[in-house]
Amino acid sequence: MFNKRLDIYNKTELLAFSYTNNNTTMSQPSFEGSFEDISETQLEFIKKVIEEQGFRDCKITFKAAGAAGDNYSANVKRINVEGENGSLSMIAKIAPTNEMVRLRMGSQFSFGNECIIYSEFLPKLRQLQNQINNPEEDLYKFPKCYGANPEAPNEVILLEDLKTEDYNMLDRFKPLSDECMRSVLKNLAIYHSLSYVLKNKEPDTFNSFKNKLKDMWGAMLAFPPEALGYFNQLEDFAIGVLDDPEHKNIVKNKVTEVISRADKMTKFEDGSRYAVIQHGDAWVNNIMFKLEGESVKDSILIDYQLSKNFSPAYDLLYLIFNCTDHESRVKNFYNWLDYYHSELDKSLSNYGLKANYVYPRDQLDADLKRYGKLSFGCCVLLTSVLTANSEEAAKFKENFDANGFDQVAAPEDIFQSETAARMKKRYTDTTMSQLKLEGDFQDISGPQLEFIKKVIEENGFKNNKVTIKNVGIVGDNYGANVKRINIEAENGNLSMIAKIAPTTDSIRIRSNAVITFGNEHLMYTKFLPKLNEIQKKEEIPEEELFIFPKCYGSNPEAPNEVILLEDLKCKNYIMKDRSKSLPNECVTSILKNLAIYHSISYVLRHKEPDTYNFFKDNLKEVLAAMTETGNLDANNFDMVEDFMINLLEDPEHKNVLKNKLCRLPQAVVKMAKFEDNNRYSVVVHGDAWTNNIMFRFEGETLKESMLIDYQLSKNGSPVYDLIYVLFNCTDYETRTKNFYDWLDYYHTQLDKSLSNFGLKANYVYPRDKLDADLKRYGKTMFGWSILLCSILLANPEEAAKIKESIESEVPLDAAEAADVFQADTTMLLKERIIGLIKSFQNYGDFQDISEGQLQFIKNVIEEKGFKDSKVIFAPAGVAGDNYAANVKRIKVEGENGQLSIIAKIAPTNELVRKRINATTMFGNEHLIYTEFLPKLLQLQKQVGTPDEELVKFPKCYGTNIEAPNEVILLEDLKELGFSMQDRLNSLSDECVSSVLKNLAIYHSLSYVLKSKEPDTYNYFKDNLRDMWGAMADLPKEELAYFGQLEEFTMQMLDDPEHQKHIKNRISEIAPRAAKMSKLENGSRYAVIQHGDAWTNNIMFKFEARRDFEGIDSNRLPGSKEFQSSE
Repeated sequence: MFNKRLDIYNKTELLAFSYTNNNTTMSQPSFEGSFEDISETQLEFIKKVIEEQGFRDCKITFKAAGAAGDNYSANVKRINVEGENGSLSMIAKIAPTNEMVRLRMGSQFSFGNECIIYSEFLPKLRQLQNQINNPEEDLYKFPKCYGANPEAPNEVILLEDLKTEDYNMLDRFKPLSDECMRSVLKNLAIYHSLSYVLKNKEPDTFNSFKNKLKDMWGAMLAFPPEALGYFNQLEDFAIGVLDDPEHKNIVKNKVTEVISRADKMTKFEDGSRYAVIQHGDAWVNNIMFKLEGESVKDSILIDYQLSKNFSPAYDLLYLIFNCTDHESRVKNFYNWLDYYHSELDKSLSNYGLKANYVYPRDQLDADLKRYGKLSFGCCVLLTSVLTANSEEAAKFKENFDANGFDQVAAPEDIFQSETAARMKKRYTDTTMSQLKLEGDFQDISGPQLEFIKKVIEENGFKNNKVTIKNVGIVGDNYGANVKRINIEAENGNLSMIAKIAPTTDSIRIRSNAVITFGNEHLMYTKFLPKLNEIQKKEEIPEEELFIFPKCYGSNPEAPNEVILLEDLKCKNYIMKDRSKSLPNECVTSILKNLAIYHSISYVLRHKEPDTYNFFKDNLKEVLAAMTETGNLDANNFDMVEDFMINLLEDPEHKNVLKNKLCRLPQAVVKMAKFEDNNRYSVVVHGDAWTNNIMFRFEGETLKESMLIDYQLSKNGSPVYDLIYVLFNCTDYETRTKNFYDWLDYYHTQLDKSLSNFGLKANYVYPRDKLDADLKRYGKTMFGWSILLCSILLANPEEAAKIKESIESEVPLDAAEAADVFQADTTMLLKERIIGLIKSFQNYGDFQDISEGQLQFIKNVIEEKGFKDSKVIFAPAGVAGDNYAANVKRIKVEGENGQLSIIAKIAPTNELVRKRINATTMFGNEHLIYTEFLPKLLQLQKQVGTPDEELVKFPKCYGTNIEAPNEVILLEDLKELGFSMQDRLNSLSDECVSSVLKNLAIYHSLSYVLKSKEPDTYNYFKDNLRDMWGAMADLPKEELAYFGQLEEFTMQMLDDPEHQKHIKNRISEIAPRAAKMSKLENGSRYAVIQHGDAWTNNIMFKFEARRDFEGIDSNRLPGSKEFQSSE
């Protein structure tokens, strides 16, 4: 004690003497407190800096900063300066001067690094920020450096005392909160981003810092092995306190190899484009927080002794694993990474850089994997520092300073039982976070990994190696992250397929992960096993069993859902190429599976209705749910529809596509409600396309197929599954050849499977009901198929862009979507869409025809001699060609020939019928085609009228006048060479003259009938109804459109005189027309007029001569449909 006091006295006297000699007129500074462990040179430097800050006649007090354990590599003091001109508080980092201690601590490197960082590197970063006027909140903050002396062995760094700015150090025994972590991660993101900016803009400057900063771990590699004995002791101690043999095995060699691993990684990063100047030691005691109440206002990193050129991932792992516990990591690990990368991108954007170029997210994920073992070893190594109390820390430091690493007392001799328990928990936590995993698991959350580990152990695999790999290529799956998990252990191997839910909220909402994984969980854990139970009760033959992958385990807890399934690849199942059509052999195999699957669903419905209803009620329709909750962005459907339409050239094809996708969500909601109480519904698979079907071949022979992926399962019509398979897994040629045979085969297999349970398909799901459902689901399934086209045909690069768009908050527009696809894919896409349109027209474009109308059409076709025939429906013309009826072209192909018919179909919707007065319109046209036009032709034939003078009109094959199912079937004039002129262009004089001649003949015959058979004429006159008269009786609000149209027309005109002529002409058209109809009722000059002779109701034939035909005579009293030639 006496010697110690004498030493302090001597230092004080020496400083006073120096001060007097240099400043003879100045007062001497007063030194107080704990400065006995500071060298004279260091004290001299401190005195000099204080003077430079304007403090001469002052009192200087030294105090230890923090408690033992807060810092191991430096002597840290708080220096309070009090003078006449104010006060100042500084933090002094004092290097040890003892040669042995300096060698053990690598003081020359650690203080050299920190001097460079504080005096050169951090100011350079601030300069970069000031150059672009960075906002205050985005500035990287660090303590002000008052001075740094890098001269060995007397290094000193004098820093701003952050405590005076209300910054404090948190308890190192407690994990940092999520809020604290985000604050530090933001700081690291800004720090790393500025390093990248410097690297990009001033590479020579960056390289200068890179070369000057020394690797502490590399320096330790030069130590003799015995000097690092403590690493072995600490690893043995960690293994000794752990209970789980697997945990012990994970720790083995991780601590002892830290130095060699770190040196190896430093050399690797030397030439890496992704390396930055890292912080290197971001743990609790090197971070200061500023709090307001319970909230974190700011944080600042301190202590840059381990800074060097290294991967950003190391800073992240160091922070996360040393400053948080296992529970926090499980909950937040991937969210923290996402947050860091988003902040990195935000900071880089200030300099015109993008994180996806500078440090892509997939590179971060790869680095996390690369640095896993090193970071884990460092965490175990640092556990003793983190958990030691002040007494233990002091004992450890004293022991270390005296003996070095090779003779430090064993951990069990230093740490008390309470600390040992803390250490055990931290070891266990860190070990649990470091499962013995390899491969692609960075995008799996902690709870998901924990569940996978639990299931693996439940299957008897404990001391094992687990390798996780991505399954397939981008585009094979959009609704889940799919992995193949290979387990290798002493007791055998196992391969599983893992379906991993996304944990990011925005992606979960867009993909509706809660419902999709909820559905699949229910299917694999309850519904499919129930079907299997039903089959086994009846001892169904092996070849008739419905097979599905074994489920090893399923976690339905959001947002960490996981489903673990049998790997069918191990049984030689393969997936076919999704861009190619499945052959007939594969399709029939799938249809058999679906028939068995649906049949057991019917059995369950009949035998256990309550059980069936449980599944029906708990399986959710994904698109309907998203529509009803408002989580569906309808703009995506509009965008895809616009994009698909823009691919097409044929106006008819474009018209077929119009409104099929944008109305799809509403159609799905409507169908879901309809199926809810439908006796014919089953639990459908819901997503039976190529990538959700596995096939097993023996040589070239298909042995069996198996359906996978039940995320879209729901209560629905069996036809939903059938159309989904047939339209999405085959091309037009294959469908054309096999479509009806496939339906027959499915229904036969359905009946066969049902018969095992004493049921018949003709009762459970009759064939005519299947046909009716094809009609009902046609438009909806066509929309689905068009929507899926881009997914089916996209190559991996294109699929990645689509997936990115799905997960992005900003969807693509039609133009951007066009840029996604390469020329080859665009051609395939166009070909597939045209094939779907043709198939839709062939098999599905009659869904807007009622069953009564279809039955009438079928009867007429059979009356024409076509019984066992193929009937194809297609729209006739494009939108705008007809407003009052649904017009179809019906192609009939049979053994005895072909027939083409034009069908005018009345709307069955009551409101639509009322608005267009369908009863009157179709009643008029029925009378004209079935009675009036034949009567005119009879009059002409009676007098031997030449053929060229005959009134011509389309042949009528049949009319059904029963409301609301009116149908008029006419000859297809297109087959005779007639065509319709462009309604947007004026007819030529030649065309008009031809039409006028026909009207003259038509009117003349009306006069003849009126003169020769007045009673017959009056019959037609009285039974043809006045459409305008009927409209004149409607309430004014129902005729408001006429007024709106008149106003719109007047606004387009410039000339007031023109506007005057329009005024009251359109708005009063209905009452004026009704008035004129009454006037003409007794007129001797009235005829049965056509009433609607405009371009779209006239067909022309262009040959050596020009013929035309007038059609659509259903508007006014006396209207008729006719044909004439010139």
